[in-house]
Amino acid sequence: MTISVLLGLFLSSFAIGHPPVRTCLRSIGRFERFRVLRSPILRVHARQATTTRIGEEAVCCYIPDILPREVFERLRGECTRLKPRFQSEDGSFAVGRKGIALDSTNEIAKIMADTISKKVNDVTSSRSFLADFPIELRSYSPGSRMDWHVDDVLYAKPQCEAILTVEQSSDSKTEWVDINGEVTSVRTLPNSLLLIKAGCVRHRVTPLTTGERIIVKACYSETTEKVPGFDSQMPVYKTEGNVSSRPWRFTALSRFMLMTYLLVAASVIFRDFSTELRSPF
Repeated sequence: MTISVLLGLFLSSFAIGHPPVRTCLRSIGRFERFRVLRSPILRVHARQATTTRIGEEAVCCYIPDILPREVFERLRGECTRLKPRFQSEDGSFAVGRKGIALDSTNEIAKIMADTISKKVNDVTSSRSFLADFPIELRSYSPGSRMDWHVDDVLYAKPQCEAILTVEQSSDSKTEWVDINGEVTSVRTLPNSLLLIKAGCVRHRVTPLTTGERIIVKACYSETTEKVPGFDSQMPVYKTEGNVSSRPWRFTALSRFMLMTYLLVAASVIFRDFSTELRSPF
């Protein structure tokens, strides 16, 4: 009976999304999916623009000096003002990263919606606009990293994810893999923009051993049609006292798994009770 109860708790916790179980399983899956790359590394000078393509489509672009100096300084000042509000991320693939989700009326959001949107369209030859997925201000410190992964597709047409570096005093590098398996590595500089097409470019942020890296991350899309599970990708940050603010997502699968557990537990209890009734002692 004990084994049945523990198994039920495990399955129901996984279905509902209980952090310890979910984190354990996701870590195992990532380890199996993203093995250590042994490909040659192409190191790009931080002042040099570079583009990775699949066919004619630009899927990963690094662009230094993206904003006019006065606009960038205004954005940097707003980041400095918001930095004391940074909180640890909850359920993130990244390790040791902190940040905050920005309101659409924020000065940073306005810059990303106007100046950066135009740059994105120029580079990708698209008609993208700032998506309704939250803009995030993120901070990496010593010990932080983001292992090899491919960004989840959030919209019916894969979005372009933009990473604007605001501060960079760390030794961390951003690396990505092209279709030939070659790894490109660059230490992104302040006022540089990295564009990554979701669903097709494997990339990572190498571990920091010193300094700090602060970025703004935004999504650009050509459609408002969302894929199933869009809401589950929303960024969540821990509240005061390190209590998670992530709600349970009690889905149809969750209900099915929980009901299965209850039925198994009930059958075991009924069997034990029946055995006791038949016993002469």
